[in-house]
Amino acid sequence: PESALFGAMVFGYQKEIPQKLKNDFNRTGTTHILAISGMNISIVVLMLMNFGLLMGLWRRQAFWLALIGIVVFILLVGSPASAVRAGVMGALLLWAKNRGRLVLVWRPIVLAAFFMSLFNPSLLVFNIGFQLSFLAVLGIAYFNNFWSDMFRWIPLKFARELIAISMAAQITTWPIILYNFGTVSLISPIANIFIVPLLTPIMFLGLAFALVFWNTLLAQLFLWPAWLILHFVVKLVSGFGAISWASVNLGAGGLVFVLIYYPSLIWFYKFLEKRNLN
Repeated sequence: PESALFGAMVFGYQKEIPQKLKNDFNRTGTTHILAISGMNISIVVLMLMNFGLLMGLWRRQAFWLALIGIVVFILLVGSPASAVRAGVMGALLLWAKNRGRLVLVWRPIVLAAFFMSLFNPSLLVFNIGFQLSFLAVLGIAYFNNFWSDMFRWIPLKFARELIAISMAAQITTWPIILYNFGTVSLISPIANIFIVPLLTPIMFLGLAFALVFWNTLLAQLFLWPAWLILHFVVKLVSGFGAISWASVNLGAGGLVFVLIYYPSLIWFYKFLEKRNLN
């Protein structure tokens, strides 16, 4: 299973993951780490920018290296919807930073959605991953501050931030999950605290391996630490997934519920804004 997870978390290849482990990821609400998304793109950008600066490039030259790296990485992982969305957003944000221009948070999200649906309109209706990916990003953009304030009593900053991000993403995605699958993960905020931070070292080790895979000795220097971390991930996911109340089956929600929920969520956001609670 460690090998299968490695392929999924670094290169987006999920077909080899055992079904039981997939079920545990679903029950714990941590399936998102198996999809190539914004976090993966961020790590790629960080590595390439630092590498470029280390090699003596100017920051604007390193920007072009990172931009090319985003395109190559998306093609390498097969261009799934989550990776393309993250790549377009990452490229737009990189461009804005390189030009010294701040952007409104919704603009790169909407532009990424526009270009992706322009080339493939079926994504809007038939691709659940596309829907969940954008809704999660919107949730984090617009509700993260609210949840951070709700959990300000948690002393550990990283734990507070991960719980807030998890709740912000869930508040916008759970109706779609309920509509399509009929289940909701209750343990997701807790499980994400332990599992999400492990994605970064796995990505670093995985991308380093991709550069030296042709040399067995060098490859193993990166693969053994990756295996150890992935083994820990398997144990964590299986342990959390075995908890009886980790996930509840509420039955598939109707379309009417979805159509009522999202306008209500928009009203809730405006309410928070007026009360300075967000």
